Amino acid sequence: MRVLAVGVAVLDVINEVDGYPQEDAEIRALAQDRRTGGNALNMLSVLRQFGHECHWAGTLATDDAAQFIERFMIGQGIEFQYARRLQGKVTPVSYITLNRRNGSRTIIHYRDLPELMATDFNAVETQNFDWVHFEGRNPDELVCMMDRVRQAVPHIKISLEVEKVRPGIEAAMAQADVIFFSRPYCLKAGYEQAGEFLEDQARLYGIAQELICTWGGQGAYVYQKGVGVTFVSGETIEVVDTLAAGDTFIAGYLHAASLPMAVPARLNFANRLAGLKCTQRGLAGLAQRMVLE
Repeated sequence: MRVLAVGVAVLDVINEVDGYPQEDAEIRALAQDRRTGGNALNMLSVLRQFGHECHWAGTLATDDAAQFIERFMIGQGIEFQYARRLQGKVTPVSYITLNRRNGSRTIIHYRDLPELMATDFNAVETQNFDWVHFEGRNPDELVCMMDRVRQAVPHIKISLEVEKVRPGIEAAMAQADVIFFSRPYCLKAGYEQAGEFLEDQARLYGIAQELICTWGGQGAYVYQKGVGVTFVSGETIEVVDTLAAGDTFIAGYLHAASLPMAVPARLNFANRLAGLKCTQRGLAGLAQRMVLE
């Protein structure tokens, strides 16, 4: 499958600690790592492991951190010919505190880099892809990009990740075939039950064939048009690192969608892959581990 993902690329600076520190405390990190981050880029990194042709579109600075990200994409085989490079800007950085006791993470994100604009996206040859995935960012520009894809290649699959509440994101939801919602978004919308939330979203955004909501370690829900809500429970695991688990879930779902799998089976595959990711640091080797499970 030929996949284009539109989103941000980030440098992650990860400090592992033995328990989350109290305010105004001074502690020593047990380990430190630098990785590439950003939801779309993480997702593509996992999809590449399953052999898919992956392309990333977004903005890049020209500093040392941007070169680090570019080297990673080259090493992974992720194409980025549609990236827009911005002189004099700074690569976004996420400073992550990873609690070794339970695998939870706290993120402080710094960003000074503008988002990709719809005029930049005009250079994308959308007919070369089978699936286009968008992070739910910069909604006004995002809607224009999605509309261009829909008009140029009507049969192409469009998915959208809705992780946070952003003004105007509803217009983007109305253009997607598959929508991935986060648990925090569902709760912010005033729902305690994901099934009820998905049913209501389906009534509002009728074009979507599948609406998915992840629910942490408990599992995940999917609303399928004409079928209703299906729930797949999570597995009991020893959590090591939850960073990028949601991105891994989306990658797993897209990979499963490229195979002759029913929707509940796709959800189960994605859920298992995300759970497997939580048992290791980073994303390397996930596909191989999944085959061996």
